[in-house]
Amino acid sequence: MADGGLTMESVRRATAGNRGNARPIAINGMFGWIHAEPMRANRDVAVLICGALSREALDSHHSLRVLADAFAQAGYPTVRFDYTGSGDSSDFPPADAPAEAWAIWQRNVHDAADELCRITGASRLILCGFRIGATLAALAAESRADVAGLVLLAPVLRGRPYIRQLQIEADLAHGKVAAKNAGLEFHDLVLSSETVDLISAVDLRRARLGSGFKIAVYSQTPSRPLGECISSWTEQGAAVEAYGFDGLEPLLCADTQGLRQPAASVGIIDWMNKTIPTQPHPLELRMDGVAQDLQLPGSVEMPMRFGPEQRLFGTLSRPDGPLNETAVIIVNTGRNPRAGVGRFGVEFARRLAAEGITVLRFDFTGLGDSIGAAGEEDMRSDVFEDERGGDISAAIDILEQLGCRRFMVHGICSGAYHALHAAAKEARIEAIMMANLPLFLWKEGDSIAEAKKRTYDFSHYRTKLMERAYWHRLLRGESDVFGILKGQLLRLEKLARRRGKAGTATQAQDPAGFARQLMAGLSRRRKRTLFLFDPGHAGAYEIQNLFGKGGAGLKSFAGAEIQMVPGLGEAVGAPAARRIAADIMIDFIAAA
Repeated sequence: MADGGLTMESVRRATAGNRGNARPIAINGMFGWIHAEPMRANRDVAVLICGALSREALDSHHSLRVLADAFAQAGYPTVRFDYTGSGDSSDFPPADAPAEAWAIWQRNVHDAADELCRITGASRLILCGFRIGATLAALAAESRADVAGLVLLAPVLRGRPYIRQLQIEADLAHGKVAAKNAGLEFHDLVLSSETVDLISAVDLRRARLGSGFKIAVYSQTPSRPLGECISSWTEQGAAVEAYGFDGLEPLLCADTQGLRQPAASVGIIDWMNKTIPTQPHPLELRMDGVAQDLQLPGSVEMPMRFGPEQRLFGTLSRPDGPLNETAVIIVNTGRNPRAGVGRFGVEFARRLAAEGITVLRFDFTGLGDSIGAAGEEDMRSDVFEDERGGDISAAIDILEQLGCRRFMVHGICSGAYHALHAAAKEARIEAIMMANLPLFLWKEGDSIAEAKKRTYDFSHYRTKLMERAYWHRLLRGESDVFGILKGQLLRLEKLARRRGKAGTATQAQDPAGFARQLMAGLSRRRKRTLFLFDPGHAGAYEIQNLFGKGGAGLKSFAGAEIQMVPGLGEAVGAPAARRIAADIMIDFIAAA
């Protein structure tokens, strides 16, 4: 067991403090943040941000963080949080999940609002909701006397179309139509038929938002339900203003490359200043008694700031007892925050912690809750082109201070790519566990879409033509037929050049040579590597291109293992596939 160069309390003091105006907090098992400008925290109006769920929560996470900072800087102390069973919050109680999810999420909003008032002393609240979070905010406002206003961002006005859209996406992802009254299973959402019925019955046209309410609605396009909501609320006596979505598009965007500005806050803050101005009051922030750790079955989770200027943020999952000397580091997938697609980062970390292994899941610079590089603090960094080795080394540094001595890194997709390249340079990494590694060598200026098209072979598209979901995307214009054909021609051209210039290509021209050289170096230094692939993932075709059918050539490198996990696709698979992948990785760790 690790004795630790630092005590857990000293780590908490050193790493869990605020950076700028944001401090991590725990509210009745929910993880959240309080954003409060030190000189402007004692105000009578505070903002509660109610985020989205599942995929929409991942896409909007960064923009809502920046939005919360902006509200605080404008003099509105702000809390944002993850609902029970989502993000970094506690899982549903076994007796409740998933039948009571909708009721639990509504209680979450009230609990977070109560804690925000307690911490700040604010007497009035603005509830700012995005997508289904806007729905929850409006429902909470009906029964709270302290809600002065609502900011509704692309709100879900009716539950039935929202659930229908989720069900369609789930059916397409699973390749089959779910049975009637079977509930909903999509990414991290596992909802009972009872919960689906409760959400489907919600209709904000019937919301009781009467005299005294100030409401700002920001929507992408006008619609009949939106017009009917505005008419209903106005007839009840609410003051409603409707705006377009200009500047707020990043909330909805799942882009994966290039620096991108977060959603603009100026228009919202102007509305707040004009409609619900905040005034100073004599009370200071009451941070005494505010928890930061989450107590979980068999483990404890605590927030950590670390790295240069404490720019990096992560969650330490540790056994409820002494720390093991073995630590696993979990890194971002794409631009998603550390919880991961389908919440796999959280699920895997908690399983390992319950088994006695220390885990740090953290956000790379400029992703999730980690601050961007100097001059780009509020911009999301690039998926592949930003070097991540320094971030991973900083994570190892802080774990070493806790007394950990053996380090493994896990990543999915682009996270697997950065874990692989970090292991080639960082001597302290003993093993890497990679799921759906997309490629071994990234060419600067390349695009992810083009790289995928060059990787897949014709058999992939032949298989796709047999899938209903693929034809659905094709008919909607979501599949780039000409781009696919161009990618295949480039792939054949690349194979021909490789065969014609065998043994003479440079590393940059010969990805296969680069991959073999990289694997040879890892093997020589006795670093273990585990490759997991969905058979239909682009990375599985890349491995076949580089190392032969099924990646058989990897077996020539000592310490390398490869396994195929059907269902572990782009969305990190269904729960069953995620459990299989976690089982394989736990066995891999145990064999060290």
